[in-house]
Amino acid sequence: MTANHRSGKQCVRLIVSRIRKSFYFKRKKCFMKKFAFVVLVLLIGITFAIDWSRTQGNDPENVTRSVIRGLECYEDRTGQIVSVKWGYRSYDEQVEIRDRIFRENQHSGYYQNNRGEVRSSSGALMAAAPGSSQHERGNAVDLFNHNAINVRVMESCGGRRPDVRNEPWHWEF
Repeated sequence: MTANHRSGKQCVRLIVSRIRKSFYFKRKKCFMKKFAFVVLVLLIGITFAIDWSRTQGNDPENVTRSVIRGLECYEDRTGQIVSVKWGYRSYDEQVEIRDRIFRENQHSGYYQNNRGEVRSSSGALMAAAPGSSQHERGNAVDLFNHNAINVRVMESCGGRRPDVRNEPWHWEF
């Protein structure tokens, strides 16, 4: 597996190694060690509760707490594991996605406006301008199993879908 496609166990190892390298374990204060241990336990639980093994180019630690809480809430209420396709992505990744969507769909009437967004011929937003995507802030996820999601439960857990018609897989928290 490449660095962009980590399994759940690899994510846990990565998180453990980053916490060990952090200043929390280098300090001798008992409080800091306990705090780091609690964070570690929470991150391990989060990693296994949410299927990060199919993510593309992102780590669970780059996703905001509100997203993680929302997905955990959904999983607790339904027992269904959520498969995340995209979570956090960098500015450069957003540029690549925007350019690819435009390039692949230009013949279908997609256009790029002066704000850098890609829109369909009907005006629907298909790719946000780099710097304005909720993915870059870690506040959004795109799901593999979006057709199986119970919308009411996800909304009660804090999720919302800004554009249901064009992006049913996109959830913001």
